[in-house]
Amino acid sequence: MEKYTYIRKTITWDSRRYEVRGKTEQEACEKLADLVVSLKRGEFAASGQTTVEQWFQQWMQTYKIPSGITPKSLRLYDEKYNGYIGPAIGQKKLQDVRDLHLQTILNTQAGRSYSHVSKLRMVLQELFRQARRSRLIVFDPAEGLQLPESTKRSHRPITAAEAVLPYVKDVDLILVMTVEPGFGGQKFMTDMMPKVQAIRGYIDAMNPACELEVDGGVDANTCHQCIHAGANVLVAGSAVYKAADIPQRIKELRG
Repeated sequence: MEKYTYIRKTITWDSRRYEVRGKTEQEACEKLADLVVSLKRGEFAASGQTTVEQWFQQWMQTYKIPSGITPKSLRLYDEKYNGYIGPAIGQKKLQDVRDLHLQTILNTQAGRSYSHVSKLRMVLQELFRQARRSRLIVFDPAEGLQLPESTKRSHRPITAAEAVLPYVKDVDLILVMTVEPGFGGQKFMTDMMPKVQAIRGYIDAMNPACELEVDGGVDANTCHQCIHAGANVLVAGSAVYKAADIPQRIKELRG
């Protein structure tokens, strides 16, 4: 597991001790200055009794549900909270949660699938990041969370283009993944384009009717790379369903 060294700064205000952390001296000082401004405004006074459970419910109702995310995503948040986060720290006051508590939650999942643990970390990070932005807590305890070592395995699509050669004549579609399989919101892997180009060459020479599909990180910017490389079927999720004008976005993706 990677180790992070933080610079810690503390301040006592109205007989109460506050702490901020930064990866550099400058970052820690900037956070301390922001904290002083917030304390002078009284922004943390009303939030001291809020529990993690109360904040999770408020966060879901205020930020996640109105955002229009899919029912599947809502179930994911509920599953990760009710199954792992709530039982561990649900009754703890939000301001009392430390990185140790959150890292322990992740560490108990060592050996589980990369997808499961990374999604659990994602929920923790989103939950506490918004709490910090809403000035309910002084520092974000989820900022430096690390995946347990046993889950840090890559699922990069490393199969060589040549692997399709024995099957090209017999299939209707070949799929090239341009993200790690398992979860959404990942960055498009540009380095998969040479593979797409090579497979397009095999298809044109051996089975022109075969479709070449690309899935992962496809949006209005990356779709052109996929089409140029030879893909003729594009799979897009967030880029379509989060668009203000879905029909227009589909037209953009079609190039």
